[in-house]
Formats: sequence, C-alpha cells, structure tokens
Amino acid sequence: MARPLKTGLDYFPLDVDILYDIKVRKIVKKSGEQAFSILIGLLCNIYKDKGYYAEYSDDLCFHIADTLDVSEESVNEVITKALEVGFFDMQMYERHRILTSESIQARFQSATLKRKESVINDIYWISSDNNPVNDSHNTQSKVKETKVKESTEKKSKSKEGKPEQSLTANINIDGRSYIISNRLHRLMSFMSENKPYINTLCVNNGIKNSDNLIRYLKLFFVKLENEGSAHTDTKDIKQHFANWLRLQLERDKRPSEKIKYNNKHNFAKHDNTISYSEF
Repeated sequence: MARPLKTGLDYFPLDVDILYDIKVRKIVKKSGEQAFSILIGLLCNIYKDKGYYAEYSDDLCFHIADTLDVSEESVNEVITKALEVGFFDMQMYERHRILTSESIQARFQSATLKRKESVINDIYWISSDNNPVNDSHNTQSKVKETKVKESTEKKSKSKEGKPEQSLTANINIDGRSYIISNRLHRLMSFMSENKPYINTLCVNNGIKNSDNLIRYLKLFFVKLENEGSAHTDTKDIKQHFANWLRLQLERDKRPSEKIKYNNKHNFAKHDNTISYSEF
C-alpha cells in the first residue's frame, strides 16, 4: 500500500531581516508587538499543513489565538492588516479564502525540490512564471486535486458552447434585491465578515446595531455598482466608505431626506432627489 504524499514542511526558512520588512513593521505598528507572534503562528500553520497556503476560517483563528494566548479578534486584525499591506495575497483571499503569498510559495517550492512527488493545486498558485516544476528527480508538475480537476473541466466545457459572461451577485436590502458584480460582492463580503473592522466602525459612528452598519455597507456597494466603480484596493474602498458613511449618517438625521428606493434605476434615492451616486 502506497504511503500518502507528504504535503507540509517540517521546518521553513525565515528571513533574517523580517523585523525590518516594511509590511511586517506596518502590521506590528497597527496591532502591537503580539502581531509578530501571530504572523509566525500563521506561517507555521501554513507550512506545516498544506505547505504553501492555509484556508481562512474561524477554526484557524481560534487555533492561533489559543496557541498564543491572544484573542481571536487580535488574530483577525493581524490577518486583515496583513492582507491590506500585501503580506498575504489579497486576490487569492478574495477568490478562494486562503492565506498565501508569492514568497511563501517560492519557499515551499525551494524546500520540496528533492521530493519525489508533491501535490499542487494549481488554482492556488499565484505566478505562472513561478511554475511548480522541479528537476528530473521530482514529479511535482502541478498535480491537481480531484475535485479541482473535475470543476475545471466542467468550467472549460461550459465555456465552449457560449461566450463568457460577466458574473453578478444579488444582495438584499430591506426586502428588495439589487445586482452588483461578483468583484464588488467579494469585497463587500470581506469587509462585512471582518468583525473587528465592523465593531470599530460602529463605535466610531455611534451605531448600536452592527446589522444597521451592514445595511449601509450594502447601500454603499450598490452605489459603487451604479457608478461603474473600478476600485480594487481594499484600503481605498474602506476610506471611501468611512467618508460616505459619515455624510450619510448626517443626512439621515434630516427628516426630509429619508431613504426610499427606486427599482427602475436600481439604486437608493432620497426624497429630495439627491442620489447616493452623487456622494
């Protein structure tokens, strides 16, 4: 009986100048000295289990928090900042909910050069130039996991019969359905699921119920969709939302400007004809 393939690493290299890495310094400045330990804990989990990525989940946050005796909110805060500064790849997180980076994958590739065979899920591999193919003694040449392979084949077959279409998602606001692009929907989900970020916004803006804040967040993304926004940077969108939210809360305090909906144009509109798209 063949032995199962080893996926993770027993140890991994750590750059001697990691404390001087601008990304790490920004994370530590934001979240305090414990942020460095959390980053190392996340890297250990990545390299030990899958080898080049970790699936983001509540269980992962609990595991890191419990191991290091820190709060799960602190772990989430570090992960959020790490994604913002590029320590982890934002695109891979938004697409697949995984934590990885090109440098993590390069270290994994280097550490597994002498393995006879390794399993790589190529949809999680960031750079095609950094192709996971090693020397003649190694058969690491992009072996897809079964489910991933089947899914990819189905997608390729479906594309043969009809032209590719832009994908959209529906969001519900007060019982009404609105359509936004999948790209914006992923960004909205990322922001709404970040509990420390949501809680901070609630406190800063005097919003007692986080559901009310999520409602404003949805309205904001409907606004972006109507404007044809090309925003891709999470940091810029967060700043834009914070400014918009402040103005919107001030506006909503005026009785004559309560929100109503215009289904025909698919955006929220005020009684005095001032629309969200004008902010």
